[in-house]
Formats: sequence, structure tokens, C-alpha cells
Amino acid sequence: MPAYDLWATLLARWAMLLDAGRRDKINPEVGSFALYCASHHLAARCYARDYLKLISKGKPMLEKAAQSYEKAASSLHPIWEFFSSTQPVQEEVLSKLANDIRAAKSYEEAGVQRLKDFLRTTS
Repeated sequence: MPAYDLWATLLARWAMLLDAGRRDKINPEVGSFALYCASHHLAARCYARDYLKLISKGKPMLEKAAQSYEKAASSLHPIWEFFSSTQPVQEEVLSKLANDIRAAKSYEEAGVQRLKDFLRTTS
């Protein structure tokens, strides 16, 4: 899931540029790109969560996978919320959002592992 790493690195470097007073080196469209990514990532994780809940029907591994996707979505929600707003971009906020992205990656990796475990036990 290297996309998460790249996304977190982008926000961390954006924070570093702000800290260094180099706002002029930041593409003014990067906030729009971040909103686009956050919207799509959040929607997909919500869909995965809901679908897994629907099909789990008492299967613990699928229920746990759904819980992992719930946590991933919860970690992505602040990113979507921030870039949907008109709040000023600050270094501290970007650093926190980069950590949220890393957390979402970790939760999604756990969800994928639970799905793999489920598939191994059913085949």
C-alpha cells in the first residue's frame, strides 16, 4: 500500500515547506488534489466496511475485517473534513493528517490480512 506512504510524505513535506517559510514553493492546487484523494479513499473504505458488514453474517474474520475498514475510514475522515473546509493550512495540521494517513494504512493492512486469513480458511 505504497500510495499511503507517498500521500503521508507529501503532507509531511508540505509541512516542512511551511515551517521553512517556503509557501511559494507549494503548488496552489495541492489542496484540491488532497481533497480528491481523501474523498475517493474515504468512500472506498466506507464501501468496503459496509459490504463486509453485510456479508459477514456471523463470520468473525469478516466482522474483524469490517472493523479494520471502519478504523481506516475513521482515520481518513479528518483529512477529507480538513480539505473540504476553508481552514488555513498549517504545519501542525498537516503533520497530524500525515499521521492519520499512516494510521489508515495500518488499519487497512490489518483488514486485508483478515480477508486473506478468511480466504485461506474457506478454500
